[in-house]
Amino acid sequence: MTQDNPLPPTPDPTVPADDGRSTAALCHYFNVIWLVPLIIYLTRKDQSAIIKREGAESLNFSLTCLIAHTICAVTACFLVPVFISLALFVVQIVFGIIGGNKVKSGGTYVYPWRIEFIK
Repeated sequence: MTQDNPLPPTPDPTVPADDGRSTAALCHYFNVIWLVPLIIYLTRKDQSAIIKREGAESLNFSLTCLIAHTICAVTACFLVPVFISLALFVVQIVFGIIGGNKVKSGGTYVYPWRIEFIK
């Protein structure tokens, strides 16, 4: 015989509520598509300090990489910038995953190099 529990499950008090970390992590995960961090930053920055800080960090890195990709595209006739742009694309993905995972686990992430457009 099974016993029915009439009480609804209660949330575990040791698990903190999501304070915007998932949204902030999305900024890092999608930093290759610079519009995603921009949209998240513009629409959600007032909801949480974490979203504002991490969104700005991710957007700064995305815009810095966008400038570098543009320079590589303009000078692509020299062939070397093509390889630099491909390497930069891989770096964006790796740093985005590292940043997103760090933010989701409760920390903050600062990219090793970026131009600070948004403070």
